Amino acid sequence: MSKDGFGLLLSSGKRTKAWELLGEKIEDYISSVDSLKVPQNVSLEEIQKVLSAIDFCEPVEVDEAIKWTHTLLKKHLLQIASRDYYGVFNPQASSMSLIADAFVAAHNPQLASSASAMLCIEMENHLIQYFAEKFGMNSSSAKGSFTSGATEANFMALLCALSKRIPGYRNQGLRGIEKWPTIYCSEETHGSIKRACRISGLGTDILRSIPVQSNLQMDCEQLEKQILADQEKGYHPLMVVANLGSTSSATIDPLEKIAQISQKYDLWFHVDAAWGGAALLLEEYSYLRRGISFADSLSFDPHKWLSIAMGCGMFFVKEGRSLRRAFSIESTAYMPDETQDNEQSEPYRDTLQWSRRFSGLKLFLTLLVHGEKGYSEVLRHQIKIGKYLKEQLEQNSWEVLNTTPWPVACFVDKKSGCDPKELLHLVNKTGDTWITNTELMWQKRGVLRAGISNFRTEESNIDKLIQALNKAREILTKSKSD
Repeated sequence: MSKDGFGLLLSSGKRTKAWELLGEKIEDYISSVDSLKVPQNVSLEEIQKVLSAIDFCEPVEVDEAIKWTHTLLKKHLLQIASRDYYGVFNPQASSMSLIADAFVAAHNPQLASSASAMLCIEMENHLIQYFAEKFGMNSSSAKGSFTSGATEANFMALLCALSKRIPGYRNQGLRGIEKWPTIYCSEETHGSIKRACRISGLGTDILRSIPVQSNLQMDCEQLEKQILADQEKGYHPLMVVANLGSTSSATIDPLEKIAQISQKYDLWFHVDAAWGGAALLLEEYSYLRRGISFADSLSFDPHKWLSIAMGCGMFFVKEGRSLRRAFSIESTAYMPDETQDNEQSEPYRDTLQWSRRFSGLKLFLTLLVHGEKGYSEVLRHQIKIGKYLKEQLEQNSWEVLNTTPWPVACFVDKKSGCDPKELLHLVNKTGDTWITNTELMWQKRGVLRAGISNFRTEESNIDKLIQALNKAREILTKSKSD
């Protein structure tokens, strides 16, 4: 075998040139992204035409591959790193995220076991304990793991609840269930909870969607009524999910009230803090810890509001035993010690994943370089810009319908009553900005949605967005009058 692995490992000279060219192209993208159209007007047929010309039997040079990739990504992607992107929670990644991902790819550690990656695992455990404390969970007993994102973490929460509350589930699965469980969440909850019910084998019929009040928070009176009704019908109320910053409207559910109901009826209490959990780094939101302190589990995505590169999610449980109970298996002779009395945290034994990437490094290095102070400044800036957005919308006859203190605005045209989807089409068609639409479940009402995902977004960008919205309204109003 050749020293360079038949070419898979480039020579030192080729690697050096490749790193230089790659760095040049990445810097070009980061420096120019604000000048690009945010949505790229490209069709599936155009992309397929480009790919159809690729022949893997005809290799290309390294520099050609790098340049080709750079050009294609700039031309064919929705530019979520733009300051004028206001879609769902996809941020521009921190620079330390990029550096960390390069390190991880080069070393390629396998985080299944401490036998192969003790340093990496302990770095992630350090972050788990740090954030557990920030969230108000007992850091001495709380445990957790890194995940691909909140969809995985929310599924893990359901599996932990089933394994603890239904003794026969761990070994017998659905056959071990005597009384069918029910899961509770608000109408504003992310669809990953419904998916978790489906892929667990329980089915979506067990999910109870609790109505929301006018402030879009879960109606706790309706929650308790539904639990009692299910008990009366012979169901086993199992788990309730509370939002800490819902995807559509950034709504914060009444955590303490939901926690009290969970304790009263012995339900597993899960908090979906995928986006909003970042706010717990700010002292002004420390009051939220009171409700979180009762949570049995919590999901959090640093790749949302903390601007970490995809994918970097986290899952927390109040008691570490919950992970072992749900995920450990026996008879894995090719892995290190698998005895139940061994309390050493082993990711392959305590998590849903087995082989796993070192996704925690990009969060670790970003915190290491910028610290709590740096993050606090970023979060407060985005909240400030979000407030400016809502003020400008109201001043320009757009009605903001959500009441969150965080930087997400759900709004409609108050002046002319134009259709949100028609407005969305005209605004995004310009390519100068990007917003989304959603439905607020209190009135089952379609709305426009804009969220501050980029830490570089300024008031001037908001002014640009308002101009685009006003112009779209003017065009639609004029077309209807003609």
